[in-house]
Amino acid sequence: MEKYQGYQYTLPSPPTVRDKRYNHVFSVWRTGELTSLNRMFEIIPKSVVADDLGMHYHSFVNKLNRPHLLNVNHLLKLQCLTGIEISALIGLAVADIKEKSRQQIK
Repeated sequence: MEKYQGYQYTLPSPPTVRDKRYNHVFSVWRTGELTSLNRMFEIIPKSVVADDLGMHYHSFVNKLNRPHLLNVNHLLKLQCLTGIEISALIGLAVADIKEKSRQQIK
């Protein structure tokens, strides 16, 4: 009887050239000063991150402006770039979603 292997997901491979600013993003996150995904782009430009994620700049900015459009695959790639744990990235994305919903209520 054959054993069902199922779908096995592999993590995206990190980019070959890693911008040193990602290390700074990681250290800022470890100190607790990184409170949302958007704060990350005070350190590293959106265009650099979009390129490293393999996304078109405008698509990436659209997802940042509407963070509920980010999916797990985007966050996994961002984890590979920054070294920040996926659970923490999800928390940062949730913080952005809450902030956007507060702005819409006002």
